[in-house]
Amino acid sequence: MNATPPRHSVSVSGVIPDDHGRVLLIRRRDNQHWEPPGGVLELDETVHDGLRREVREETGLGIEPGALTGVYKNMSRGIIALVFRCKITGGYLTANDEVTAFHWADEADIRQLASEAYAVRLLDALSVDQPAAVRHHDGVHLTPGADRRPTQRVQLSDRAIRIGRTPDNDLVVSDLNFSRHHAELRKTGAGSYEIIDLGSHNGVFVNGKRVSRATLADQDTISIGRSTFRLAEGELWQFADPDNPRGRET
Repeated sequence: MNATPPRHSVSVSGVIPDDHGRVLLIRRRDNQHWEPPGGVLELDETVHDGLRREVREETGLGIEPGALTGVYKNMSRGIIALVFRCKITGGYLTANDEVTAFHWADEADIRQLASEAYAVRLLDALSVDQPAAVRHHDGVHLTPGADRRPTQRVQLSDRAIRIGRTPDNDLVVSDLNFSRHHAELRKTGAGSYEIIDLGSHNGVFVNGKRVSRATLADQDTISIGRSTFRLAEGELWQFADPDNPRGRET
């Protein structure tokens, strides 16, 4: 029997908004990923002191931590991340050994540049009137099945499923992030399914990457607005944000 107690690593990140509703992303030198600034909390630091240190080291900015906007666990590595909305108190963006670039990102940029596991942290922080989120991921993708049951399950068939905001869609989602006719799920001649963006404003994201058309595999995730869909067991599962309206099948 292994007597070693389980260990978790705790990290902190800061979501820093500007006056235009954009947030600061850094591109890490080690892996070229776009993320909010942050890092591992040291044993002798308070949470806020560690956050101030990490942001200063990676950006050159002084910040004051505000509200906790989310808690995120990497299930494969045992890392728990605490994310806070922050206010700039001084300093200037400064190139350094850990970061290769900075970018002020709006919601479309966030979804385009960051992996799903990191994009959701920024999007949660932009929802200023919502309570702190608690989510799980595998380092790249969210694992909605570990967080909650699907809010809706739609049986797949040969018939196309159109997704959008207005009542004439097959799957109606009352979310202003959805276009009137946002996307369509179709069965291909080879028997697989593909998702097609119908010229939407906010886009369709498969496994965290924006697509205009993509062939799907089982367990792939589709993100639109505040909803996540997953292809599973011959069905389309919807995981709507519990603080936003659910979709309904017509």
